[in-house]
Amino acid sequence: MRRNPGVWIAALVAIAVMTAGCGTQKMGDNGGTSTETGAASSLPAGDLLTEAATGEASPGATVAGTLSGARTSGAPTQAGGSSAVARTASDRGVTKDQITLGILATNEATFSSLGYTYEGKKHEQVIKPFVDEINERGGINGRKLVVKITRYNPLVTDEMNSACVAQAEDLKVFASISPAGFWGDAEVCMSTKGTPLVTGNNSSADTNYRREKGWTHQTLMTKDRMAKDWVDWMIATGQASPKNKNGVVYTDVPEDRQFVNEVFIPYMKQRGLKITDVMAFSYSGPSADTSATEASSGVLKFKADGVDLVWPVTNFLQWYLFLQQADAAAYHPKYSGTDLGLISTDATSMYPASQWEGVTAITAMRTGEVLDGTMPKHEAFKECYRVYQAHGEKIGPDPDDASKLDGTEIGNVSFYCEHIALFAEVAKRAGTNPTRRSFLAAFDGLGTWSSRVAMTDKLSFAKGKVDGADNFAVVKWQANCTAGGGCYRQVEGFRKGTW
Repeated sequence: MRRNPGVWIAALVAIAVMTAGCGTQKMGDNGGTSTETGAASSLPAGDLLTEAATGEASPGATVAGTLSGARTSGAPTQAGGSSAVARTASDRGVTKDQITLGILATNEATFSSLGYTYEGKKHEQVIKPFVDEINERGGINGRKLVVKITRYNPLVTDEMNSACVAQAEDLKVFASISPAGFWGDAEVCMSTKGTPLVTGNNSSADTNYRREKGWTHQTLMTKDRMAKDWVDWMIATGQASPKNKNGVVYTDVPEDRQFVNEVFIPYMKQRGLKITDVMAFSYSGPSADTSATEASSGVLKFKADGVDLVWPVTNFLQWYLFLQQADAAAYHPKYSGTDLGLISTDATSMYPASQWEGVTAITAMRTGEVLDGTMPKHEAFKECYRVYQAHGEKIGPDPDDASKLDGTEIGNVSFYCEHIALFAEVAKRAGTNPTRRSFLAAFDGLGTWSSRVAMTDKLSFAKGKVDGADNFAVVKWQANCTAGGGCYRQVEGFRKGTW
């Protein structure tokens, strides 16, 4: 087959875990490839949420090459700089004339072993218009923006860790951008290598604050805030109450084990909800056979114990296997979902309608605003697309259905436009001669940010707050709304969460 658009988009944007295998308990009361290499240089990670974000590190060597071009367009106010201060090589990835941004990109061949191929534009082609626009406007405080891409397979932990090392030590970037597919210890690695990371991932608060010490800023909510908003919303809408027998399904990776057992379940109990069963898929790689076997055991246990409301905190692919096994066992509890594991995105297009029809979920993303294969209509995307077109690009047709637009390309345009603009604004605020610590301090003072935010509603950052999204929308799943199966439609617009 050529590709499955719904699964491919979700996999590109975020594969928090691709896992297999499960234990059920009853509750009472790396190898990535880079464009260039260079000498190693790093800044030891400190606790930037408590330290003053100041100081200068040794400058890194210049990395040659850039994504360049020459077309004019209306640009955001990211260029500039003070002529009163001479530019110097102020930190790793910063020379007198250039600043180097790293891109951690999912390898396009990642899913070929699963039968999916991608025939659309490569990351370089999608990124180029947004880099060109900045450089045409004078760069970042007078420096040319240089981009260095490292590809990795999100299904292979060693490749992600190698990509981290390549960005920090070989390419010596000033900061990096990554989609949510770059996760777990690989994300923590960027912090230990002293590399500021701007990501579309949603890590837990424990990861962001204790393990990464403020080096990573994410545009989604932390898992903790999203989960607590979810519990509050379920109770407020009458979908959950102390009468329910609740079951929780998660994936047993270190981050989620801590999050579920120390944050999510305790908060459910604090709000008066009773936990009957907890099922944990174990992590051992993308083995559907193992996951299906364990899902079957978990389903039978939930059914036997009378669990009537199931809370998925696992990834969307393992959750699909759970639903298949529930169907086979004629088990039909109530469900809901969130951004945790992409359950509230259209990665769920293939879910069985007998299980998922009418399920509501909350999401910080713009899921369900437009039909599959059509152009987003919100102003942030329109601005992004104006830049894209001004530099000679346009969204191509879906390779499998020429009547639709390429959803993967739309997703990549949205992601790169937003995250490059965010990086550029913060880098500008970091001063004429920025350091990685002054860059992080500039994030502290950013406040509310909505320019070109195409993936979510507006963002906010402050000292001690490294996750941007604050608002969530409500979506409802329906079967047969696209050729690929079911999808969500937004039924309530964005509102501020309680956390």
